[in-house]
Amino acid sequence: MNTETSPGKASLALRRLAILVVAVVALVVAGAFAARSVFSQKLDEALDRLAGRGIRVECAERGLEGFPARFEIVCPQGASLVLSGLRLETSALRTATPLWDTDLILAGADSGRLETPLISADLSTLRASLRRQGTRIGRLSVTSAGLTGTTPLAPVEAASMEVHLLGREEAPADMQLALRAGGLRTPALDRLGAMDLVVSGLARGLSAHLGGNLDAALAGWLRQGARLDEALLLVRTGAVTMRAEGALAVDPADGLLSGEGTLAVTDIAALLRSFGLDDERLPAIAAGAALAGRPGEVDGQPALVFEYRIADGRLSVAGFQLFDIPPVQDWE
Repeated sequence: MNTETSPGKASLALRRLAILVVAVVALVVAGAFAARSVFSQKLDEALDRLAGRGIRVECAERGLEGFPARFEIVCPQGASLVLSGLRLETSALRTATPLWDTDLILAGADSGRLETPLISADLSTLRASLRRQGTRIGRLSVTSAGLTGTTPLAPVEAASMEVHLLGREEAPADMQLALRAGGLRTPALDRLGAMDLVVSGLARGLSAHLGGNLDAALAGWLRQGARLDEALLLVRTGAVTMRAEGALAVDPADGLLSGEGTLAVTDIAALLRSFGLDDERLPAIAAGAALAGRPGEVDGQPALVFEYRIADGRLSVAGFQLFDIPPVQDWE
């Protein structure tokens, strides 16, 4: 059998191979230009939408083949910014190249602070992530350190803070809320020293208010009758551990807080002493508090459990009125 190939056949084979290589290269080049065209179109559409809301986006660096490598995003004061699928690395807000249809991740810059009416945070330690489920928020997480803020009763500062909001498929309007603060201090409880705080609960109707900035979302939720079911407050200090459980709601008519539940305290004498009670009166009052409560435990430690009630913004524990909580309009 003759296995030799004639020069004409070899030339034809080489031509066919060359045509195939050229075709493959042409397809790759065409695909790259098509992908670039789609990318540019998506980018232009996104920039037009942002410009329509007064948000300016400028290219800070150019990457391979002129592609934007980093953007600087400048928001007017009070503007809300929703960026789906951008990875942020940033000081003013500065982003890496967009990764469409991915989660939103925000990381702080080396210096600077985030300032809002309710909270300020050290940007070098701020981290946030947003995971979407379809068109709604599936999970929003924020962590920070070097944080200061305001509460209805007193200013606070914390060495670390985590806030998590988790969407619920069975109830899209509601969100599971979890907040953790380490090294928390407030002048109202300065005798307790640094505290570790945990707050959790089911925030009814919160997701409907999350279209704008977070401050406005929380303020709108509170003003329109916020409700926190399955609420838990856990406070740990060097001497005292407290655990409160129940439900809380805001009356949209007057902004006053209401609710009821239980409060457990591990060392009532240490707690009373932290409020400035002198040692002479302490034993009698601690004994009276023991009679008003019932035995229980917190974190495996013996505790006294009391019923609490908030009516028209007035907090009472074991039937004794303690203080008034301002209406939510005064929290802003």
